[in-house]
This record gives sequence, C-alpha cells and structure tokens, in this order.
Amino acid sequence: MVNDINNINAPQPGKPRNSGSDTVDNAQTGAGGSNSTSSTATANNSGDTVQLSTQALELSRIQRDLQSSPEVDEVRVSEIRERITNGTYTVDANRLAAKILADDQNFGI
Repeated sequence: MVNDINNINAPQPGKPRNSGSDTVDNAQTGAGGSNSTSSTATANNSGDTVQLSTQALELSRIQRDLQSSPEVDEVRVSEIRERITNGTYTVDANRLAAKILADDQNFGI
C-alpha cells in the first residue's frame, strides 16, 4: 500500500501514475524471457539536470583515493614494531593528551 504524503505522489486527474512513456519492445525477447537480441527502452526526458557542488566532487575524489589506498600502512607498522622491540619507541604524553582533547572537541563529546 502506498501512502501519499501531502499529495506528493497523487495521480493527476486524467493521467495514470505510470504515464506509459517507458516502453520495452517485447517482440525481440527470446524464449524463457531472456533478451536474445536487444530491447528498446525510451524514457520521457524532461530536461532535468543535476549539478554537484565542488564540495561533493571533492568528497567523491577523496572517497576514490581512500578506496585505492591500503587500509594499513605496513611500512609504518613494521617501523613502530621494530622500535617497540628495540625499546626506542616513546610516547609523548602531552602530545597524546592534546590530540585526545582535540578529537573530543571536534566530535562534541
């Protein structure tokens, strides 16, 4: 059952909800419902366009970059592991505390 909210999807008088502008040529469909050659589909192009903001384009670029990079920096992990093993790895407590506080402020905790 479809609920219309504020008559957004209400049918127009004299027009069905599906205007029938999307058509498929079923004559070219082979046995078993599979498409043996090709089907013709046409859609009503109302001229609508979408423009993405520069921020959205930048986010898309960043997402692609992140997906192409490895999850773990194996070189950095092996360097830190070696420093821990050698006893040369130290933690700057003040720097760590400052980063924790900055993260808390950024996330509103």
